Amino acid sequence: MKGLAIVLSLFLGITILLYGLGALFKIDWLMLEINLIASNSGFDFTLSSLIPPIIGLIAAFVGERIYQRRKIRMAN
Repeated sequence: MKGLAIVLSLFLGITILLYGLGALFKIDWLMLEINLIASNSGFDFTLSSLIPPIIGLIAAFVGERIYQRRKIRMAN
């Protein structure tokens, strides 16, 4: 359970930090922009940058591996 909390907090923290830096410094590929347009012909939904969550997933994966190795090392 502790490992899950570490991975989730790492993912959310990195993602929020990167989106915040994108908004603060006006970096387009780090900014979150959601557009929803409703018209007679239907809906148009666009979500701009998914790079921060991808980086967050990679960081969470690496963090989980480090946590597991330290946990195994402490057990021995």
